[in-house]
Amino acid sequence: MSSPRHNAGSYHRTPRWERESSDGVTWWRIHGWEDYGFQAIFFARQGGFSPSPFDSLNVGHQIGDDPSRVEENRKIVRRFLPPDIAGRILVPRQVHGTRVLPVDAIELEADTSGWAETSEADALMSSGFSWTLGTYHADCLPVYIADPGTGAHAMIHAGWRGLVAGVIPEAIRAMRDEYGVDSRDLVCAVGPHIEPDAYEVGTAVLEPLGDLPWWRDVVSPSSRGRFRLDIGETARRILVDNGVDPRRFVLNAPGSFGNPGDFYSHRRDGLTGRNVALLARSRIDEGGSRRGREQG
Repeated sequence: MSSPRHNAGSYHRTPRWERESSDGVTWWRIHGWEDYGFQAIFFARQGGFSPSPFDSLNVGHQIGDDPSRVEENRKIVRRFLPPDIAGRILVPRQVHGTRVLPVDAIELEADTSGWAETSEADALMSSGFSWTLGTYHADCLPVYIADPGTGAHAMIHAGWRGLVAGVIPEAIRAMRDEYGVDSRDLVCAVGPHIEPDAYEVGTAVLEPLGDLPWWRDVVSPSSRGRFRLDIGETARRILVDNGVDPRRFVLNAPGSFGNPGDFYSHRRDGLTGRNVALLARSRIDEGGSRRGREQG
């Protein structure tokens, strides 16, 4: 059965990030995006099996955690996914670049935890229901982009390198070419990320930003002769520059550095775990009923 076309003006409430928890597991979710046919989620660090310094719901390999504990943590994340989205999670091997990978035609076998990783990329996009798209985070910015009309959506990982290299414009171009989206119809959000007061950068970061007319609005001097960068506001400005309606953003996500109970932070802790940001299209039929997820 085909999926309904959602109207970007059909919200019944103002979308916002809200904290939820159950059985010791915590996540943040954008309440209101289900009206568009999407679920946008960011899992916190509580409720897993990993010991310090990865305590406790670390879902990232290759940072020194016990692989078996990571697999158990991934199973926990899947267990708490909303029932109306795909139970399989797909995450790219992030390299702080600009590659955007369409996943609708990808044939990958999820591992025993229902989790799969693609080749190197920093953004995934889809218009279907087969995968829940994910990215890993420990300060870097998760950017959620969705088109209620076509069902197209993209999940982006962006630190300062990705932002200045152009991963966000590249994702919008890719969505336009692949799915025919109009940037004016997109809804966007930034998830939990490092706060400007905690994110100091050097002149190497400012130089590529200097070509943007608004760069002084996202940068402020620090007390140590360096600069503080607001990566959330930088992303919002870039999205607006690429045609996104500035009224269609969710910006109230909490900071990662100042909330050690919920979020990993590389800048704060050094060796640490990884949170996961997730975006998926809801399985809603034309009659409005929700179908259960496929555990894949």
